[in-house]
Amino acid sequence: LGSGLAIGLACIVATPAQAQSGFYVGGHVGLNYAADSDLVDDVLLSGTDRAALEYNDGTAVGGAIGFATGGARVELELTYRENDVDSVTFFSPTGTLPGAGSVDSFSVLANAYLDLDLGGPVVPYVGAGVGFAAVNFDDITDSNGLLFDGEEVTIVGQLIAGVGVELTSNLIGTLDYRYLTAAPMRLNFDPSYPDGTIAGRRFDIDYQAHTLMLGMRIGF
Repeated sequence: LGSGLAIGLACIVATPAQAQSGFYVGGHVGLNYAADSDLVDDVLLSGTDRAALEYNDGTAVGGAIGFATGGARVELELTYRENDVDSVTFFSPTGTLPGAGSVDSFSVLANAYLDLDLGGPVVPYVGAGVGFAAVNFDDITDSNGLLFDGEEVTIVGQLIAGVGVELTSNLIGTLDYRYLTAAPMRLNFDPSYPDGTIAGRRFDIDYQAHTLMLGMRIGF
């Protein structure tokens, strides 16, 4: 029995994966780490770093529809990411205050992938994408009150690296890392914020996300 099981496992490992071809749909869910967001005075004013937002770890969920052929894939991806604000660090004067509120993004990207067929059931892949995202900073506050609130649509880019495992002839399980970065967005500090040096002033804010995704692709 033991030798038979070993032979069976060896056959599974040795079985070459069949490259997915044709249209497919997929879904993914995972953990989202949002990098600190810097709040920078409008460059026409001073370009000074005013503060930074630190976030708690969050979640991401999304889906895609695409087409695969000859080891290459193209797809349209929609993904939602969400993180709560943990703290706000100010640089002048220096200090960190407890924060509240959240940031969420809904992105639409066109991705291109290269599947690296190594002759087994596990197929590594790399990819890149570009598109747009609606990034919403919802009621960002610290212990002094409302710091800012706003939403912007901005250009985003994405890099992807992962592995796919052929589960059936048309079902592939995936595990990948995705790095998403957005072009800086322009918002305003709340005019009622107690610090008169920043209240009502315009600033630029960045958004970057590191996401670990578990997913499935179904070919048809």
